Amino acid sequence: MGLTENTATALLALNGLHVRPNSAVSVEGTEVGLAGSGQKVAVLAPSGSQVISGFEGESSAAGDRTLVLGPMNAANLDALRGLLPWLRPRPLGTRTSAGFGDRLGRATPGHVRALRAAGGGLAPIFAQQSIREMERTGRSPQEVLDDATWGVFAEGWQECFGADAGHLKTAGPSYLEALRTVAALDPDLFREIYDFSRGRYEEDRTSYHVSSSLERTVQREDVPNEELPALLERFDEREIPHVTFGSVLKEARLRDRLMGLLREHPEHYAADLEKHFLRHLEPFANGGSQ
Repeated sequence: MGLTENTATALLALNGLHVRPNSAVSVEGTEVGLAGSGQKVAVLAPSGSQVISGFEGESSAAGDRTLVLGPMNAANLDALRGLLPWLRPRPLGTRTSAGFGDRLGRATPGHVRALRAAGGGLAPIFAQQSIREMERTGRSPQEVLDDATWGVFAEGWQECFGADAGHLKTAGPSYLEALRTVAALDPDLFREIYDFSRGRYEEDRTSYHVSSSLERTVQREDVPNEELPALLERFDEREIPHVTFGSVLKEARLRDRLMGLLREHPEHYAADLEKHFLRHLEPFANGGSQ
């Protein structure tokens, strides 16, 4: 479902590139994909092809073709959109849709996997962020769209997807699943974020309709490391970080470590997202037949 069948076999076969398999696609003689653990754009085209000129990066010969390795930047994403039209969001019409918000810009691969696992019949809105959330995360609408599009490309999603700036959708759970990943892989960092969030809650809650109470939450020292991920299943402990995300992301010492961990462990984060979203998507997939 939404996975390319026109695989870029030559690009995948190049030694040392480590191209992400789902991202690799061949279009009219040009092969593209994400290489180096998904950190660079790889473009393999016939020597002299005009396609090459649209990409930024280092060029080298690969037989009778030219290989370009470039950064995941806005210019290269625009070039990819020109080559792969399915990377542009489209109106979804009256189809049953599912919104996937992402406060950190790294959740779309997990969203795609959950959608595929749920089956068919749902049109995804991968790029979704409210104005309030963009203000608190310091991201622009273009950055939100670009981050989601990189995730679409990484997972080889070729079906349509939408984009909007809705206030009622699902950005919070993706952030909380990021914290679940942190709790499993770096308990000390999770405890720091948890304490910081509790300290910010009374001020940050003023713009939300929430009912969680600091008095009902447990102290971090009362929870052993192996039980930290499950802490996010408790109502109060889950709602407090949900509304304090902006303050956490503005605190450089926490933001940088959080984002660094997610970059280093993308598969763990994607698996947590897939597990969470799958149970919410399945009842609506395939016309609600599941």
